Amino acid sequence: MEQIRDVYKQEKELLRLAMQHRFLKEQEQPVYDKVLAGREQMMVLDIGCNDGTRTADRFCGDSVAGVIGLEYHRELVERAGHMYGGGKFRFYQADVESSGFESSLRNIMEISGIEGFDIINISFVLMHLREPGKLLAGIRPFLKPGGTILSIETDDRFSHMSPDREGRMRLFLELCEKDMLSGSRCLGGDIPGMLGSCGYQHVTVYSDRISAARREKEKKQQMFEIAFSYLPEDFDELCRLFPENQEYARIRTQIAENYEKFRIDFVEESEEVSCGLVMAAGSR
Repeated sequence: MEQIRDVYKQEKELLRLAMQHRFLKEQEQPVYDKVLAGREQMMVLDIGCNDGTRTADRFCGDSVAGVIGLEYHRELVERAGHMYGGGKFRFYQADVESSGFESSLRNIMEISGIEGFDIINISFVLMHLREPGKLLAGIRPFLKPGGTILSIETDDRFSHMSPDREGRMRLFLELCEKDMLSGSRCLGGDIPGMLGSCGYQHVTVYSDRISAARREKEKKQQMFEIAFSYLPEDFDELCRLFPENQEYARIRTQIAENYEKFRIDFVEESEEVSCGLVMAAGSR
């Protein structure tokens, strides 16, 4: 598990995440505007805050009184604290899969004088957990009555490219499923059901995909970078970690032979492309 998580400290991955932040902000902002509308003096919990950039950008408004950001990697927590800490933003290291997570969160809340959260934000975290439903159930008591949880996750079941005459989109989606470093990329569509099963009310799906038409080449390039550009590096890393695994070696060769052709198909030749991105919310 440590090897998988440590890939997110690599500099190239951090640059990809920064680009992802810039692109997704435009897609996500209408949803955040709806979720935050009409609230004042909000307390926010952001699980998986990374280096704090998206946390500070999303919750910098005057209607937010305080924000707790949680991140697994200490280096990223330190970076977040250095860049954005102080005032209403506080960042802590936490392992949401540890048996002591809920106790640790209560301690953080007590230190910060927080009785409950108006908003719990959790984006691109559940896909990397062994038991995502367990976390969703475990954090529900930390929401204030009427509070909202917002989840954002990938789901490649909503991804497509038209036309896909050479089958490269289908191939790369299959390779994504075999990439143990990228998490469960078909989880997003299951989150609304999980929220309901965990006792959340008024579950709402705001979006299930990002799409781009033929002429939107810049948008398509950004979508490609977010959804597929990490695959060569991931399988290089998997081949290094598991040198005896012949399937990883075969996949690395497939990627090398098809990557640039697929990029051209996706960005230059396609009439329409979509990448699954499920934004769902529920309340307590």
